[in-house]
Parts: sequence; structure tokens; C-alpha cells
Amino acid sequence: MRVTLLMPAEQILQSINRQQQAILTEQTQISTGIQLTEPSSNPAAYSQDMAVSQSLQQTKTWQHLATSALSLAQSADQTLTQINQATNTAYTDALKILSPVGSAGFTALGETLTELNHSIGQLANTKVASVYVVGGSAGTAPWSGGTSTTVASSPAMQVQLGSNLTVNQNVDGGAAISGVMQAISKLAGLAGSAQPGKSTWTTAVNGALKQLESAQANLSGLQAKFGTNMQRLQAAQNLLANASTSLATTQASLQNASIPSVVSQLSTQETVYQAVLQVSGRVLLPSLANYLSQIG
Repeated sequence: MRVTLLMPAEQILQSINRQQQAILTEQTQISTGIQLTEPSSNPAAYSQDMAVSQSLQQTKTWQHLATSALSLAQSADQTLTQINQATNTAYTDALKILSPVGSAGFTALGETLTELNHSIGQLANTKVASVYVVGGSAGTAPWSGGTSTTVASSPAMQVQLGSNLTVNQNVDGGAAISGVMQAISKLAGLAGSAQPGKSTWTTAVNGALKQLESAQANLSGLQAKFGTNMQRLQAAQNLLANASTSLATTQASLQNASIPSVVSQLSTQETVYQAVLQVSGRVLLPSLANYLSQIG
């Protein structure tokens, strides 16, 4: 390797360039408040910031899904409550069948029970956006309308809220609601063809009432089970919200510059820069003169 008189000058110029770049970096951090201006500014922190950013993005996605799922689940729970209330009313009215209400009263009871059944069917078709809240993943109305007492069953819709967490966001209420509607329909029919005092009719009424009691218990059990599911949804939403906040705080600590620290560093860099300039003035000019004398 040949050593020339210009080598010291080249080293000084490189030092000046490094100091200028360092000063520019500090000035940029002060003006933006961000310390990770580019990967080379802090490779390890930049890599960590990228990992945290990806985790934060995924967590926010799950958090949004949890919020939407909880809203849908609350609508499903509210609908189940309304169906339960209509069922309670139907049961209370059905008990009157065994009372001496007269033929007109029996006819009115039958009509009331039929109307309640129709209301339950309409509730079974409750939609939020494109989703039937108690119809699982059904693509069409679970209850076909008219005098039908069947509500179609379809698996509940699920949502993934983590690597290993999947939760139902609505209900498959087909079997439970159908059981209620079929029992009410039977009681409505018995009221419409009342035969007070006839043992076979009385036995049939008592059997239909027990059927309705059992169907109502199934419906209440379905709602209680779904309530546990809603608690899981709420817990997941809370955990995701906390995780999102924590990750955002971590990302900010990685990205945000400590202004007092950066100002101190900038002052140091400027002092070093001035010192380099002074040294360069003493070295570069003699080196240039020596070089010119060599080629003269």
C-alpha cells in the first residue's frame, strides 16, 4: 500500500462527513420527535420496532373483530330474551285453557297463542346487517313464516380473536325455538277445539303444557350457555384492548426521541464538528502545499 500525503486529508474529510451526518440525524430527531428515522440509526431497535408494529396491527384487527362480535352477540342475547318473554306470556295464557272461559274465550285464547307464535317466528328472523342473530350461519330466514312451527338450525358463526381463541358470535336457536313454537301451536289447536270436561282433551292440554315447560327450559338453558360465551367475548375484548395499549406504549418508547437527550447529543456533535474543522484547517492546507510541491 502506498502512503501519500493526501491520506490524512482524506481521513479528515471522512470525519467531517460523519460529523455532518450525525448532526443532521440529531436535528431530524428533534424536528420530528422520532429517533428511528432509518434502519441504520439503530438497527436493533428498528428491528424490534418492526416486530412490535406487526403485533400491534394484528392485535388491533382482533380487537375490531371482538367489538363487532360482541355487538352481534348482544343482539342475539336480546332477541333470546324477547323470545323467552313471549314464551312466558304464552304459557300464562295457555294455563287459562283449563279454566271455564266459554267457547268464545277458548277461541280468543287460540288466536292469542297463534299470534304469539307468529311473533316468536318473526323474532327468530331478526337480522343485524346480513346475519340472523339466532339463526347461526343461515343464509336465508330461519323461519319461513305463515303457520310454520319450525326454525331451521345452522351452526353458530364463529370469530377468531387470537392464535388459539375462537368464540361464537351468534346463536343456533333453531331446535330450542322450534320446540317452543310447536308446543304453543299444539296448545292453540287444543284451545280452538276445546272439549272441557273430556278427559282425553284435558290430558292432551296437560301434556302440551308440560311440553311447553320443557321447551322453555331448553330455551333458557341455551341463553344461559350463550351468556357464558358473551363473557368470554367481553374478556377477550378487554385483554385485546390492554394488549393494544401496551404494544402502542412499547412502540412509542422505541420510536420517540428523548428531546433533552438528543439536544445534549447534538451539542456534543457540534462541538466535535468544530474541533474537526479546526484540525482540518491545520492539516489540509499544508498537505495541499506539499502535494503541489511534489507535482511541480
